[in-house]
Amino acid sequence: VTTDEVGKMGFRRRKVKKVALPGAAEARREQERMRGALTLHAFREFLKRRYGNVVRAWRAIDRDRSGHLTFSEFCNAVRDMGFQGGIKALWGALDQDGTGAITLDELAPVAMAEVSAFRKVLAAYFRSLDEAWFNGLDRSGTERCTLASFVRVAASMGYTG
Repeated sequence: VTTDEVGKMGFRRRKVKKVALPGAAEARREQERMRGALTLHAFREFLKRRYGNVVRAWRAIDRDRSGHLTFSEFCNAVRDMGFQGGIKALWGALDQDGTGAITLDELAPVAMAEVSAFRKVLAAYFRSLDEAWFNGLDRSGTERCTLASFVRVAASMGYTG
């Protein structure tokens, strides 16, 4: 017998009030946080496989080069690159400060610290990134910088990262 059949027999259905168990909301939040952490790990691994490293991936994701992504920008970029994980849980794990935007620092704090340290070294030697590129990293004008050349130039400036 289904509830519909019972109703047809003349019995009235009583509405049942749902009661939340104590701590249920906290348990759901913790479960969502854990899902987000697992998704974030999977996303970082996905980016490394696809782009080689997370900084290079950030450049592909941050299409307008603003240095931050809104939820909409992030969703579009992540879907376009083919990530199959839970985007909402991923966003929750990334936007922990609740600003509604994320930065490279939230996606990859260690990589961001390395980029910042290298920029500080460049700033000590050059007035701009263009000057650093043309007069430091690409002295030959080939619009390329080999790994060997990068290591040599960085070491000559005292960068050890």
